Amino acid sequence: MISRRAIRFAVLASVPGLGLAAGGCGRAQVVQVVQAADTPRVEAIPVRLGAVDRGPLLRRIRASGTVHLKSEADLSFKVGGLVTRVLADAGTRVRKGQVLATVDPTEMQAGQSQTSEAVRKGERDLARVQGLQESGAVGTVDVQNAQTALDVARATNEAAQFNLRQATLIAPDDGVIDRRMVEVGEVAAPGRPMFHLRGVSRGVVVRAQLADRDALQLRLGDHARVTLDARPELAIAAHVSQIATTASAATGTIEVELQLEAAGALHLPSGLTAKLEIDRSEIVLASVPLAALVDGDGASAAVYVVEGERAKRVPVRVSFFAQDRAALSSELPQVESVVELGATRLEDGSLVRITR
Repeated sequence: MISRRAIRFAVLASVPGLGLAAGGCGRAQVVQVVQAADTPRVEAIPVRLGAVDRGPLLRRIRASGTVHLKSEADLSFKVGGLVTRVLADAGTRVRKGQVLATVDPTEMQAGQSQTSEAVRKGERDLARVQGLQESGAVGTVDVQNAQTALDVARATNEAAQFNLRQATLIAPDDGVIDRRMVEVGEVAAPGRPMFHLRGVSRGVVVRAQLADRDALQLRLGDHARVTLDARPELAIAAHVSQIATTASAATGTIEVELQLEAAGALHLPSGLTAKLEIDRSEIVLASVPLAALVDGDGASAAVYVVEGERAKRVPVRVSFFAQDRAALSSELPQVESVVELGATRLEDGSLVRITR
């Protein structure tokens, strides 16, 4: 390999009339030629530019959730008693108002009879006291006390009649009984679930937990798409039907409910895992191609703009990603394009060549 000293010697030898006694002008020419030989040639880096947009950007919110019927409920007796009939089983389709089970009403009928007799006694007592008041034998206070006793007896009777009606367990909605938890001969405790009903009148929903930032961007009625893990090829239209007003104390997330719009969704089992996508149009300060970002660190990053033939590094703040673009929370004043292809090869001040 030829050394740099040899190159210098060859350059000196090639200059006509050059000698040790050469004048000042000759020495300047020699210095320029030697410097040109020592300076390596800088190749321009080819780059392609991408547009900077400042209009609305479609942001897609993604999350996972589970499928539920909106009106699912555990059905139970209000009053306890001995179960005498069970008229529905797991898998039975029922109609609103249909009798599902009954308890022995003997004890409740007896209680209702007692209260009815108490009402009749109160009516007789009030009539007698009113007659005595007319003759001056009793005062107004005695009449008022008799009226109060009658009112209490009537209220007690109404409560007894209500409890007697609760001896029959009735379906509150059209749907399917998917769990039966009672048998004839059992003693039903008040409030203990007897059946689990999947009601259909209010449709099917998907419930998902969203980060607070995403949930606050949503509005009731926003359109969404739902796909089931069991049927990923099937996309179901949906819309946002409910947004929780309180974040979860454990996770800090906010529950969002989506109403499925497909009629066939009523046959989906509860508990299925689903993926949901919600599109939101957001106003951003600027957006750039995703490939234009370099030196990413959290929300901080940088892009390169071309000034003349040189690249200039510009710090930016990233708000969110939307498909192949990055929304910025910082402005790019008077910048219409940034380096999209070749940005990772650049440094501040690099010589560039724009390609198409």
